[in-house]
Amino acid sequence: MLLLVRKAVIVLCLSGLYASATLLPFPSVLPSVSTPYDSILLKTWQGIKKRNIDPYTVTMVHRPKSEPPHLQDAVSEGVGYGMILALYCNDQTYFNKIWDAGENCLWSGEYYNWRASQEGTVVGTGPASDADEDIALALIFADLLVKKNVWSAHTSPKGATYAGRAQDILNSLWSLMVEDGKYLRPGAEWGGAEFVNPGYFAPAFYRVFDEFDAQKRNWKGLIDQCYTSIAASPGYQNGMVPDWMKPTGEFCGEALGYNSYAGGEFFYKDAIRVLWRVATDYLWYNEIRAKTFLQKALSFIGTPDKANFFQMDGSAVTGEFELGSGVIRPRTEHSHLTVGMWAAAAMGAGGPQAAEPFSEELLKFYEGSDYWGKASDPNNEDTLHNEMYFDQFLAWFGASLISGVFTNLWEDMKDSLPGVALQWVDQPSVTPFDINASIAPLRVSGRFNKPAIWAVELMSETDSSAWCQYSGTTSSFDISWYGLSFEGDPMPQGYYKVTINARGLSVPVQKRVWLGGSLNLMVGNRLLIDEFSDGDLKPYIGNQWCSYFDSDEGKGGKSKVREFEVIQSGSESQLKWAYHLDQGNLGFDPYSALEWDCTTPEGNLNLTGLDSIIVSARSATPLGVSVQLITTDIMDYTYFEDSLYLTSQMKEFSLPIAGFTQRLSGSGGRLDLSKVKAIRFQVQQASGTENEIVIGKIYFTGNLASLYSAPPAYIPPLNIRHKLTSKTINPVTAFSNGKMLHIQITQHRRNSPVTIFDQSGRTVRRLSVSEDGTVLWDYANDAGKRVMPGVYILTAGSRENRVALPVNCRF
Repeated sequence: MLLLVRKAVIVLCLSGLYASATLLPFPSVLPSVSTPYDSILLKTWQGIKKRNIDPYTVTMVHRPKSEPPHLQDAVSEGVGYGMILALYCNDQTYFNKIWDAGENCLWSGEYYNWRASQEGTVVGTGPASDADEDIALALIFADLLVKKNVWSAHTSPKGATYAGRAQDILNSLWSLMVEDGKYLRPGAEWGGAEFVNPGYFAPAFYRVFDEFDAQKRNWKGLIDQCYTSIAASPGYQNGMVPDWMKPTGEFCGEALGYNSYAGGEFFYKDAIRVLWRVATDYLWYNEIRAKTFLQKALSFIGTPDKANFFQMDGSAVTGEFELGSGVIRPRTEHSHLTVGMWAAAAMGAGGPQAAEPFSEELLKFYEGSDYWGKASDPNNEDTLHNEMYFDQFLAWFGASLISGVFTNLWEDMKDSLPGVALQWVDQPSVTPFDINASIAPLRVSGRFNKPAIWAVELMSETDSSAWCQYSGTTSSFDISWYGLSFEGDPMPQGYYKVTINARGLSVPVQKRVWLGGSLNLMVGNRLLIDEFSDGDLKPYIGNQWCSYFDSDEGKGGKSKVREFEVIQSGSESQLKWAYHLDQGNLGFDPYSALEWDCTTPEGNLNLTGLDSIIVSARSATPLGVSVQLITTDIMDYTYFEDSLYLTSQMKEFSLPIAGFTQRLSGSGGRLDLSKVKAIRFQVQQASGTENEIVIGKIYFTGNLASLYSAPPAYIPPLNIRHKLTSKTINPVTAFSNGKMLHIQITQHRRNSPVTIFDQSGRTVRRLSVSEDGTVLWDYANDAGKRVMPGVYILTAGSRENRVALPVNCRF
């Protein structure tokens, strides 16, 4: 993967040196396309100031083409957007102008009212949660700049500091705009569990809030629910969400929000922002659920010329609307707005190589002036037909993200050695090349000269949907891969590209390995969930081992974990979870839990067919433990539970699912194993109690076909008798719909037939190539019989210039 890093000079952080029109004086460690956008971003920001701020007495960002009766109004969304642009353009003067005007006109004492007239009179009461979260992030970042002496301290007309008002916003967000500790409401006490606006989801921002927030709140729960709702979207397989939806994925059935269109059921102006917001989460924090969604988006859109708004089935939006200027324009829009958002998706899904063509398309909508768009256009995508507000900001966000400008200042400022480039102390080791995971896993390790956010990605060379990722924030890493997917399924056999990257690393490391066989997790009639030999908190099956506290969901407990790590006991690895219970302001005995989290990028694992949980465990002193099945359909904490009584001796327990009953005197519930999102080992004791839970192994039994399929037998690296090029091919691409393999051959190889070989090099099938380079294989041999599942080799080209593509046939 091509990786370019924005260059910047690290200078002394002295106030007054940065008055000129330049971006922030910090190096970006984000990937970037080849074209630098610095001057474009600065010019288009100057244009927004000239058109949307300077002509008005009230110095918020105004909408010059807003609809009657409040022409040229200003909304809290524009306050947030304007502050973000001012921050990245290092323009504290306008940052303060916009914020101060928002404070004077919109601040209610708890939140920013969402709309004001041209004169600054509130005409829309109540908050828009996306605006408040954008303003909060801008204020948190501004506070960092003050602490680094890049900006000067500032107090708003209401007497608030940057950090103080940010905390006020987080308090009101959590109390008024987050329901049940996880549903983002679009407004104050409006929506949430009933309906959401996915375009408001900002998981990367919530990670910053989680660290900044003086109160201990469950921001992770909000993040998880955002991704759960995204995965439930009716457009998820195309990488899209509707403007408005229920968190469970259904349409709302009514028009919601301001200026609603098509009942909120289309991927339109609200929803398209999810591409930028989710791409930010991947580029800032390596969130695997973000990349999974973005890859679906990139696969759907394909090429940048198709960037637009869509219905959930992938068809174009319909209709037209009238701007406040009286100009009529269609709802479809191939413009700087849509290209900018789809470009963000491309960068998150495939890095600079995928984003490069989108960058080229986006630059077609910049003509060198101080605005995005064309002065005139026969297709009516010009300044006359554009809003000159929303479109300008979304284009700017997309451009800043793909050019590496939209950097995570929160993480950047943590760097204790900002003037020292990230380097390898121990070069990464990727061994063995030939992986038979039932004998030994793939080990990937390395060490940097300082802590960094890193990621290790493994991707099949023949199936781009087959990939997994490990990530962390440390100065070293040592991971083990057993050939299993995120959900614990065996990955396709064949060649894999291993990419090791980190924030600040100038060039990623890439290696190639052969996966001959994944680890078989079936041990007799038991399915092994984890036995901790890989030394980490990622189970073989499931998302992660984590902690659940009495402070989550906004509760008042202060319990904490003293130790949470894999330990060695003789020759065996075990998971140790040591806790300290603290009642805090809870009002009853405090509690905590060790949790096996089985959420996935698309919801949660389906445990249908599970009949027993088998776990070996011990404690330091005798301990009663509630074992709880946490499901998404039971919201009042009356989960189904069973119990264990642990002692200092490791013991194996078998918990039949039939023995689980509803806790807290719950009744009438039905245990739906398809909706289990976690298994908790919970303790509840007097404040001050300390103890530990140590787990050795955990298994499932039952009919688990919906959860796991055993891997095929090990096969050695491909050994083809014919002379083939060894490097990964670009001239031949292939994808399968399960019934037919579709193969595309480039122009200069279309005169030669395609041949399919088996592992030993025997010819299986000869196929002809059509005029457009398409080849179809129905998985039959030359005799017309269907081939057996396994890896086959597709070859194309002349004997002197032949290329090969391993094809994994799974039926």
